[in-house]
Amino acid sequence: MTSLDKQITIKRMEKKISVVAAPIIVNEEGKILYFKSVKWKGLVPPGGHIEYGETMEETVIRETKEETGLEIEPIEIINFGEMIEPPEFYEPRHLIYFHFLSKIKSGKIKLDQRELVGYEWLDPEEALKRDDIIAKESIKKYLEYKNEKRV
Repeated sequence: MTSLDKQITIKRMEKKISVVAAPIIVNEEGKILYFKSVKWKGLVPPGGHIEYGETMEETVIRETKEETGLEIEPIEIINFGEMIEPPEFYEPRHLIYFHFLSKIKSGKIKLDQRELVGYEWLDPEEALKRDDIIAKESIKKYLEYKNEKRV
């Protein structure tokens, strides 16, 4: 193993904290848009790292456009939390996340094929019963929000 190979291996083993933002995209029928990601074992909302100087809302809009081709309108944060080394993620990571309830403003789904490789519109109640769905707590928060008749 060369010195560079060792550095690459060590870099992959580093434990990192990432602050991320993602939309919980809902259509008029109340279904949630989830995606197949190359980084996760299971279906997830799109999203990604908040860049320096970027607001969480700007991150959600940018990441969604980059990964899905959709222009969205974030409504409000419906959930936040952390995941410490989730087994479904491809590398050790401490994720601090913010999920925004969002609606599609325009566009058609066109996946970037680098991060996202498939998608499904999910009935929230059914999604909660599935083993392959990540971020179920945010789905529960969406249902609470919806039941308060704010959507």
